Amino acid sequence: MCFPKWRIKQAEDKLDIVDLIQYFDVPFSTVQYGVNYNAKCPFHDDSGYSLRVNREKKLYYCPVCGAGGNMMRFLQKREAHLKWPEIVKLAFVIAEEIEELNSKTTNSIIKNMQEK
Repeated sequence: MCFPKWRIKQAEDKLDIVDLIQYFDVPFSTVQYGVNYNAKCPFHDDSGYSLRVNREKKLYYCPVCGAGGNMMRFLQKREAHLKWPEIVKLAFVIAEEIEELNSKTTNSIIKNMQEK
């Protein structure tokens, strides 16, 4: 099964790369460097925060192990056992789960504010 480019772009547009990487419990540094976020690279034994994540460009890169690319490449590398059509479907599932979680968090904050 082949996905048209517009469908892949649609999946990428629904996701934020920082949220996607955090979805897999990858720890991020609390310090942001310019436009980049730093995280522990999930592709090697990372003692520091070598994974650079650019939210604006939706790209990641690790200068230690050379892993890098866009969100779909991250999913493809992270879930190497899945075939390409499953990767695209997974992107949509993760986007929906993140959206639902964000919505619940927002509703909880609003509810807490109204109770005070």
